[in-house]
Order: sequence, then C-alpha cells, then structure tokens
Amino acid sequence: LANSIQTIEAITKDNVMLTLKGKVYRSVIWGGSDNSVLKSKVLTALMKTTKKSAAVTFDVSSPNAPAVRYSNF
Repeated sequence: LANSIQTIEAITKDNVMLTLKGKVYRSVIWGGSDNSVLKSKVLTALMKTTKKSAAVTFDVSSPNAPAVRYSNF
C-alpha cells in the first residue's frame, strides 16, 4: 500500500487524507490512526475490486463500513 501513496495530508490527527499514484484522481479518507491494520486491509480489497481507470474516493475512516465514491456521481 505504501508504494501506491503519492501524498498524505493531515489537517488534524483524526483527519488524514491520502492521494494515490496514477493517471486518474484516486484519494483515500483515512481518518485517524486507530484500526490502521484493518483500514489498510479494507483499502487493499476495495482497490482490487475497483477499475484502475475509475476516479474514486475510498473512505476507510470507519473500516467496518467503508465507502467508495465515484467522481461522476
């Protein structure tokens, strides 16, 4: 996962957002540092099931209820 990250932005310690490398805009709402291992596993699974050509935002701030938002909606 670390190799996929382009930038990390932290407004506060509980409001962390990642931008992923690639030709299309893909970002991750990470939230805080709690449950980081679970968040990374959930994010990896979401990334595998989403087309690489899709511009999306992955929200794993609550890893038990993740969300994927497509930019065209």
